Amino acid sequence: MPEAAGPLAGLLAVDFATPRAELAGRMLAELGATVIKVEPPGGAAARFLPPFDEAKPLGPETSLYWASVANGKKSVVIDIEDAEDRRKLDPLLQQADFVIESFDPGYMAGLGLGYVQLAAVNPRVIYASVTPYGQAGPDALSPATDLTIEAAGALVGLQGDADRPPVPVGYPQASFHGGAQAAADCLVALNERERSGRGQHLDVSMQAAMVWTLMSATGYPPNTGNDPPVSGPNRLVPLPSPLPGIALPRQWECADGYVTVQLVGGRVGKTPLHSVLQWAEADGLVPAELRGRNWSTWAADLMAGTLTLEDAKLALEAVRACFKLHTQHELMQMGTDAGLLLAPILRIDGLLSDPQLKSRDYWVSVEGRTQPGIPVRLSGTPMAPPQRPPRLGEHQDILASFAPRPPVSPPPNVARRRAFEGLKVADFAWIGVGPIVSKALADHGATVVHIESFSRPDLLRTIPPFKDNVPGLDHAQFMANFQRFEARHQPQPPE
Repeated sequence: MPEAAGPLAGLLAVDFATPRAELAGRMLAELGATVIKVEPPGGAAARFLPPFDEAKPLGPETSLYWASVANGKKSVVIDIEDAEDRRKLDPLLQQADFVIESFDPGYMAGLGLGYVQLAAVNPRVIYASVTPYGQAGPDALSPATDLTIEAAGALVGLQGDADRPPVPVGYPQASFHGGAQAAADCLVALNERERSGRGQHLDVSMQAAMVWTLMSATGYPPNTGNDPPVSGPNRLVPLPSPLPGIALPRQWECADGYVTVQLVGGRVGKTPLHSVLQWAEADGLVPAELRGRNWSTWAADLMAGTLTLEDAKLALEAVRACFKLHTQHELMQMGTDAGLLLAPILRIDGLLSDPQLKSRDYWVSVEGRTQPGIPVRLSGTPMAPPQRPPRLGEHQDILASFAPRPPVSPPPNVARRRAFEGLKVADFAWIGVGPIVSKALADHGATVVHIESFSRPDLLRTIPPFKDNVPGLDHAQFMANFQRFEARHQPQPPE
């Protein structure tokens, strides 16, 4: 197996994780770290999780789940509950940059493998513990499954159709988010270690990680006194239509599946219905009496009475018929050309043929299987390409390459600062994904300047919930949550 390249090349991670946090080690391996997976006799539990490769006999090498989460790792077999076997790890742990574990609180310390014990011989170790509810608190030792953690993080309450009980997502979201959070926290701690020379213990709560998936939902109870629309006690209360008498579907059927499109409002795509009706007119689907009309302000015209409800419904029927004539990718390209908020609702087979992913050479073949490739392109330190998962115990000999070291003196007692203190960030990102990245930098000490103006404020300022249910550019909880510690520069409005 070739050595990985990437920004973490030369760093060493020891991975004791259960299925709760297997993704953490994979992400560090993708970034170039050498990740040694310590498996019990018989193999890690993730080796026996479905789905399985039906072309091979059932066993520790056939789990497709394992093939995903073990990408890039090296496997050694050690019974950590056996003291003599456990001692074989001592030289490795003395040199580890990262240790990842996801057992119940106290289990690793009981074996002499807790953070305090390892930091005594390796003060630089960054030790991530991923547990359902964290290391302490009334629920810390409560039994938990991925589903119960998702439910305790309130995600399940937001999922599914409004006219039936909540439903879980089919994959272990809490484990994936907990593992990803642990990997991100390791990188933050690594940056701080460059200053102080010391590692630290990272207490990762899967429940807390799930709460961040709720987006704006957390702001509804404190600001509106109620749960978000169509969730909790509001689940059976239909969401009111922004246009009386018009029911806009969340998804529209097309020739090979479904798409979602915004036909009302939004700075992006100011004239969505007008553009879509131009497509429908080109397809010969718009009634003669509706052709040539300016549909740019159709919602306002309907509210003002200058557009009849009957004509609006006829226009939407033309849209429905138009979409059924075109494929998802055709509509996506048409929407892109027109600047519309339109996207296909892809199935897995649709992902495999998606032209955007194809243009990025995203899908790769590993042992004859098509699997996801590298999601992020780093211009200077490319991530490691996907590799096959390790065979059980395949790298057992690697333990002999780590010789015992004499006791390490702790680094000087340098006062710790927040990991990104002194870093200056110009934040041009809007709405969600970009601002939550810059928020994380600000949370850890960076000075982040969010760039916007009175003429083009961040659209996140216009999305509910609002403080005391009063809309306003400075009242949006969503904005406050994603920009909480950022400094903002806004030129004064013209007089």
